Amino acid sequence: MNNLPGAIMRHNVAEFLAFSDMYQLSITSKKLHSQLPVSIMPPRKVLTEFSRIDYHNGNDHHGPYGMDYGFEIPVPSHPQVACHSMCVSMSWRDQGLGLGQKGYFLIMASDKESGGRLGRTVFASPYAPHSSQSLHITFMTKIDQSYHLWYVVGGGGGHSLHLCNVTVQAIVYDEPSRSFLKAFNFVAKRNVFLPWDVATSLTSPPQVSSRDSFELETTLASASHLLKQGEPLPSHMISLFAHSGISERDLTLMFIELIRSILDDVAHELYFYDICCLCDFEDNRYQNRGSLSPSLNGEECGLEKNTDGCDVDVEYMDIDHQYWGIDEDMDFDPASMEW
Repeated sequence: MNNLPGAIMRHNVAEFLAFSDMYQLSITSKKLHSQLPVSIMPPRKVLTEFSRIDYHNGNDHHGPYGMDYGFEIPVPSHPQVACHSMCVSMSWRDQGLGLGQKGYFLIMASDKESGGRLGRTVFASPYAPHSSQSLHITFMTKIDQSYHLWYVVGGGGGHSLHLCNVTVQAIVYDEPSRSFLKAFNFVAKRNVFLPWDVATSLTSPPQVSSRDSFELETTLASASHLLKQGEPLPSHMISLFAHSGISERDLTLMFIELIRSILDDVAHELYFYDICCLCDFEDNRYQNRGSLSPSLNGEECGLEKNTDGCDVDVEYMDIDHQYWGIDEDMDFDPASMEW
């Protein structure tokens, strides 16, 4: 296997391996690691806490077990890389008491042009436990699809659903030089990958230094301009990248643009998460007032209204056993990996 070309390794081997199997294969030997065109990204925490309470009532259009939109799973998608698979890890629980367990969530795939409306289910959780438990979910990704978390808190009042320390990790097809991994680590060392609920202004004061972000964007824009003009980079720019382990040889126009695209992706993630939280906040506020028609709905927030039907009748779903072919990786723990 060590002598197989990289293209054959990808199309005839890698595309048939699950997340944990791909990781084990990539660390089998140094030669195999150099030939296998993948990078295993470090874990990234996207949320410290995602908590939702039951605010639906019997007259609400959602129904007693209405399904609500949570957030998009950030899957790397760049011209230079394609994602092989994702791992989503978290600890989760419900309200912690009561005889019935009603909260659960789905991860659904949809065409990128559809704006996240309900699509193919890649994972359906069991009912949320009363006490906090860890959960690791792995699934293969497709380049033309985006992945979204939808949730059900449960009806009857007093129910809640809590997802804590939501962390994502990707395996991507990278270049032999591991350019995407290097760009990702460069951005990570500048505290750009703050959890969404920490970085956005909705739940707390902004904690992203606008000055540092502006200086980094200015530096990258200047470097891009100089490289496009065929000019050498000044020593202070080279030194900035060298402190992150990036050599002058790596500082190509493609690499600089890759860093900029990662920063753009983070900005879009924060923007759309803020919108989703605002829609949920307004829906909650008007439901508590007894209004059946919130003034701020998904369409006004820039989200398409789903007409395919969101209601799920739990009585007719075997939530505890229905995983639709995608397994929860019970034996896989990302914390056991060495980076």
